[in-house]
Amino acid sequence: MSLQSTPNADTRLVLLSHPDWLKLLRHFELGEGFALLVLLAGDSSVARLCRTELDLWLLARARPRVFALPIEQPEDLENVPAALLALAPPDGPIWIDGSGARELYEQAWTQCAMKLNRIRNTIMAQFATPLILVGPPWIREIFRDTAPDFWSVRTLVSEISIPRASTPLPRLERREDEEPPASGIDPDFTLGQAAPLRGRSDQERQLSRLLDRAGQALMARGRYQEAEAVLREALDLDEAAVRWDSGSVDDLRDLSFSYTSLGDLMDKLDSDDEACRFYREALKIVEGLVRAHPSDNGYLHDLAALYDRIGDVIPDEADQFYRRALAIIERLVREEPGRADYLRDLAVSYEKMGGLMAGSEAPEEARQFYEKAIAIGERLVSHNPNYADYQRDLSGSYGRMGDLMDSLGAGDEAGQYYRKALKIVEKLVRDAPDRVDYLRYLIAFLSRVGTPEQLEEARQKLQQLTKVPQ
Repeated sequence: MSLQSTPNADTRLVLLSHPDWLKLLRHFELGEGFALLVLLAGDSSVARLCRTELDLWLLARARPRVFALPIEQPEDLENVPAALLALAPPDGPIWIDGSGARELYEQAWTQCAMKLNRIRNTIMAQFATPLILVGPPWIREIFRDTAPDFWSVRTLVSEISIPRASTPLPRLERREDEEPPASGIDPDFTLGQAAPLRGRSDQERQLSRLLDRAGQALMARGRYQEAEAVLREALDLDEAAVRWDSGSVDDLRDLSFSYTSLGDLMDKLDSDDEACRFYREALKIVEGLVRAHPSDNGYLHDLAALYDRIGDVIPDEADQFYRRALAIIERLVREEPGRADYLRDLAVSYEKMGGLMAGSEAPEEARQFYEKAIAIGERLVSHNPNYADYQRDLSGSYGRMGDLMDSLGAGDEAGQYYRKALKIVEKLVRDAPDRVDYLRYLIAFLSRVGTPEQLEEARQKLQQLTKVPQ
């Protein structure tokens, strides 16, 4: 019933879907005012991880963070009631962690419980935020026997123990849209499939889908003018379909995808205003679908993706859009922890939150979010090592962590992350040498840890593919 002293990637993911952890978070989603929350942690490392994760959860929602009373020895725990009476009420929940060996802390917990029971009414009146008592599972009996009145004050109990030798991660579902080859879709072959469908009214939806797939593949190869022509043709088809039947949810969703694809293209071309215009058109549709079908996770997933995209192109509003996206994705992962696509988007949201924290000079919080993204990315790659998008995402996570370490003057650690990223991207480029997006990643990492000769070779390859003078 113990956990390694340093939480590994699987440990973070186990906690993410642990029923009692979700129960505790549910309180913060719904509850207000004073409440007694008791977190029975398997050992001190679980307790530390829970505090970190709760702090990040609150931070991601722009809510007051955890206020931790310092507990370094049993005497500090015994004196908690007096410390609370002298404490100016903090904005965030109060965290009291008395994790420790029973022979050292049992008496202190007993005294603490007795004193809290005597001042329960004062504590309830003094604080408008939850009081979180954190300790081993055996403190439950102490509070029930020694502080029955305090225990009954809106008490929520969560017990979280993660075995050392077993991390029961949810089994990931392999989805039909996972595309193993790094080269991805061949845009010219796809356009060839689309050509015979033009002019056939009964095939317009299929034609639109093929054009969108081809447009995405053209973007990945840097063929932006061709991509725009193809994507605009798909958009025309989808707009016509909605004009014909404005009540068709399938046609509306297809139209939102077309707007999103053109927004992605404008984003790649650094036309933020145009990208935002397309994204907002998609957003109007998707928000309407979510209102009409609030229990449909597919529409919620689309909504979170659009929030992230809009945050990317409107830096001044990135904070609010990223937080909205994260809240939705965390909900989807709680409901379907085996969905690899939801986990992938959760990693993206964590990265974006990490970027926000790094930009606001909160490097420790940034590191924690990046670690969470890396944990998910590594699991997805192990789940499907041939899926190129998972590999690319993981390389990006390593790169962002490297940038953070570099900004903190930790050059050796930064180099380790850069080299991990470079190893992945080198393989992607070998497998798909015509992918401009992979080459750009390669150049970025070679500029950090590569040789001048490697960097120049990659730049020449990019110049040949894009035919843009460097």
